[in-house]
Amino acid sequence: MFCRFCGKELEENAAFCGNCGAPVGNKTAEKSEKVAEPFFAEEKPLPAVNPRMEGFGKALTGTILSFVGMVLFFVVCALIVGAEEYNYYYDYTYVREEDLIAALFLLLGAIALGVVSVVFGVKSIKTFKNAQGQKPIATLILGIISLAEGAGCLLACAIIFFPLAVLLG
Repeated sequence: MFCRFCGKELEENAAFCGNCGAPVGNKTAEKSEKVAEPFFAEEKPLPAVNPRMEGFGKALTGTILSFVGMVLFFVVCALIVGAEEYNYYYDYTYVREEDLIAALFLLLGAIALGVVSVVFGVKSIKTFKNAQGQKPIATLILGIISLAEGAGCLLACAIIFFPLAVLLG
């Protein structure tokens, strides 16, 4: 027989382990058995995914990205409006080219976020449509918001993009 705590061999009628001092009792293990199992030995099944939350992550991501795209759009608008300078010598207002180029890059970023947001919105609505059993209502709502915000962001960016491109010539 072996000690269940330290694994050392026990004497025949010992009440305690000679190595670690643990009480022997009736719970001794043989050498062929495992002495101690690691904490993570049992693999527990993962909890089932709530069917009402299916696709929620993509819908939420799309909504957040569309919001960030709209913020970038407003930063572009502020950058263009704030970039105007008045030339007193020639008596006219002009916009610095460096600010227009920065606005163009920010606008391209907003367009990319709008496209991703629209794609995530459409996928979220499809997830709702294809769901079996309980329908993921939150996914549908956020999918619609993501789609609408993304489309609005793309429309607003398109309205600003073309005049900006013309100004850069």
